[in-house]
Amino acid sequence: MVDTPGLQEATMSLAPKFGMTAEEFQTQGGNPGYDGLMPAEHCAAGWAYTIVHADEYHGQIAIESFK
Repeated sequence: MVDTPGLQEATMSLAPKFGMTAEEFQTQGGNPGYDGLMPAEHCAAGWAYTIVHADEYHGQIAIESFK
């Protein structure tokens, strides 16, 4: 998950519905390389990279960072 104001706001109402604390809710997704939420700037940089290099991916998932 990406750390955004919207996520912070949604966490307060969604976490209790799943019987979780805010921290449990925000860390359930597991972002490789991050202990918690991914900073929005890092997400944007990754998105921009895939757009610029779209011809190299052809719709494939970039899994190099998950290894």
